[in-house]
Amino acid sequence: MSRSLVFVVAVYLLFLAACDEPDVSQANATRAQQLAEKVSTPVILTRGQALDLAARSNCLLCHKIEYKLVGPAWKNVAAKYKGEANAANTVASHITTGGSFGWNFGTMPPRGGSVISDANIASLARFIVSLK
Repeated sequence: MSRSLVFVVAVYLLFLAACDEPDVSQANATRAQQLAEKVSTPVILTRGQALDLAARSNCLLCHKIEYKLVGPAWKNVAAKYKGEANAANTVASHITTGGSFGWNFGTMPPRGGSVISDANIASLARFIVSLK
């Protein structure tokens, strides 16, 4: 009888412990929300920081600021979206998904073929559309 009682108590304690575990899906949703907030408010990059990030992300293999290379010059990208309220979001979306976007230069792979993060894409897009 005492073994049965120990077994029942052990099962009960395991049940209580399982009920006290944090909701992992809620934690993941909270983390995703925090990441989304960081992406929606990108860091403002200096020219040097932008070029450093672009070099590390392989953007400079196809793009330059002042002149076209394989892809359009970033100043031309800025001019194309000048005056649009969501220009930085549009450019960030293009970087993320890849494509040709009517430039007739070929097709850019998603994320430029690199592993650049969403936050860095947002920051770089904000820099690009700020060019004059």
